[in-house]
Amino acid sequence: MRELRLLPAALLSWLVVLSVILTRGPWVALVLIILVAIIAAVLKHIGQVVLLGAVGMSTGLVTWQRVQIAQHYEFPEQIVGTVEYTKVLDGGGSVVRLDVEGYPATVPVMVRDGSEVARSTRVLVEGRVTGSDRPGVGEVLVNTSTVEVVQEPGGYPGWVNEVRDLFLEAVLQHVGPASQGLLPGMVLGDTRLQDAVEEQTYID
Repeated sequence: MRELRLLPAALLSWLVVLSVILTRGPWVALVLIILVAIIAAVLKHIGQVVLLGAVGMSTGLVTWQRVQIAQHYEFPEQIVGTVEYTKVLDGGGSVVRLDVEGYPATVPVMVRDGSEVARSTRVLVEGRVTGSDRPGVGEVLVNTSTVEVVQEPGGYPGWVNEVRDLFLEAVLQHVGPASQGLLPGMVLGDTRLQDAVEEQTYID
């Protein structure tokens, strides 16, 4: 199939991104790109040499640039960001992922009081910034006792949140407990009613 010609470039992109994130540098990715291009040249796939080189180099440069920005970013004492995701944990507390201006990745915030903040809400966080053991472009974690709402979502984001809340209420009223977590997740991507076990079951 002709579409499979793009498969090597896609696989190389994943490997390049992974190598830059894990090593926090470009050199392993560069060696990988050169090696793959040489293999394609030996097999006389000149088109693949050009494609692999262009895709690999552009992917590597963009990823490395984002990693460099994340490494040198100075978080202020009070972090202001927009909520991208909120998940209340079974054991207490919640995880809030923030989009912080100037930072190239979402910032996970562990909130001890279990606050559930609507998506697209503008919040202020004052907490302790620590390193995270999860690999990614950004490798930080913020711990705080609570988050302060600066601005409620309005316009289209506010309307989307209202639709999600109304649908969730309708599910709670008319659907049995066994399917309450499934329907909002399938229709609107809303996993607020899913516990950790149920969420992992649907992923598997």
